[in-house]
Amino acid sequence: MDASCCCLRPQLVDDKNPTQFRPGVNTIVAVDSVGAGIGELVMFCQGSSARLAPNLKDAPVDAVIIGSWIRWMCSESRSITRNNSK
Repeated sequence: MDASCCCLRPQLVDDKNPTQFRPGVNTIVAVDSVGAGIGELVMFCQGSSARLAPNLKDAPVDAVIIGSWIRWMCSESRSITRNNSK
C-alpha cells in the first residue's frame, strides 16, 4: 500500500478524567501508512520513531500514522468471535 499524507489534530487524554479525550491545539501533517479514513481515531508517532515505520526508513518523515482504532477494534472483535466459537 502506498502511504498518503494527511493532517490530524491530536486528541489528548484528559487529566481530570483519564477515560475521556480532550482536543489538542496543534495540527500535525503526518504520513498515513495504514490507510485510515477521514474522522478515524488513529495512533501516530513523531520524530525518529516515525522513520521506523515500514518503508519509511530513508524518508524525511517527522510524523506517521501507525494504527487505526477502528481497524484494531474490528480485528479484535473478529478474533474474540473466533475464540468464543471454539
